[in-house]
Amino acid sequence: REGYYTTTHLLETSIIQRLRDQSIALRENGRFEQSWSERIINGIADRFLKEGVFACEPDGQDYYSAPDLIVYMSVLLQTLPEALSESSLPTADIQLSNAAFNAKLAVTSPGGSVYPMHIDNPEGLAAGDTR
Repeated sequence: REGYYTTTHLLETSIIQRLRDQSIALRENGRFEQSWSERIINGIADRFLKEGVFACEPDGQDYYSAPDLIVYMSVLLQTLPEALSESSLPTADIQLSNAAFNAKLAVTSPGGSVYPMHIDNPEGLAAGDTR
């Protein structure tokens, strides 16, 4: 009832491979960069790197290299908040919204990474938390 849920059977293996191949194409096109985040320390935003984590924020131009990935991320981001807010689910109290979202594809380098738990907050420093 509490905690995280993971599954490996969400998509067929062939679809997963297609999305991975398209992610590789984005990497080969130089679209990934060192991932970073911010935390607030004494009211000041402190930027820190996520060791071994690289991120890409796909845009419309990336459709030519990764069409299935772009469509998948778009549909998922538009439909997942409502699906997770279903009253019968333990996630109903989260009250997610699809009013504001940002598509970010993050990958880790071989040998491990450091990806701290965080919340992406579009309000940023104005809300007192940029995690």
